[in-house]
Amino acid sequence: MRVEYKFRGTTPINRRKDRRYETDLSASVDDVPVVLQDISLGGMSFIAEEFADFEEGEELLVVLDLPSGKQFAVKAVITRVDVGENYAAFFRHLSTNAFKHLEDYLTGTSRRKASRRPHNLKASSAGA
Repeated sequence: MRVEYKFRGTTPINRRKDRRYETDLSASVDDVPVVLQDISLGGMSFIAEEFADFEEGEELLVVLDLPSGKQFAVKAVITRVDVGENYAAFFRHLSTNAFKHLEDYLTGTSRRKASRRPHNLKASSAGA
C-alpha cells in the first residue's frame, strides 16, 4: 500500500496545500461583514453576517482586520457555497505585503523579526 499521495500534491477530496487555522477574525467581503471560520496562506472559509449572494467562481475583494489593528485587502475567488451563508474562497494574487501580514498572523513570526511570538491559533481539523 502506497501513501505517497499524502505527502506530494493533493487529493480530489482535499485540494488544500496550506495548513488551515481556526480563527474568529472579522473581515469584509465586498463590503459585507463576515466572520472567518478558518484561514490559511491559500484561502479561507467564512460566514456572512448579513445576507450575501456570492456565487461560486466570483472574484471578490476581502479586507482582513488583524488583531494588531492593521487591515489589508486581498482578492479571493469563491470556491464553495454552503447552506446558511457559509462560503469558502482561495486567495488570488497575494501581494508581498499581504503575504507577510498573513504569514505573521498565522505563524506568529515575521521574516523581518527574528523573535517568535506565541499565538492562540490552532490547526483546523476540517477536511481531515
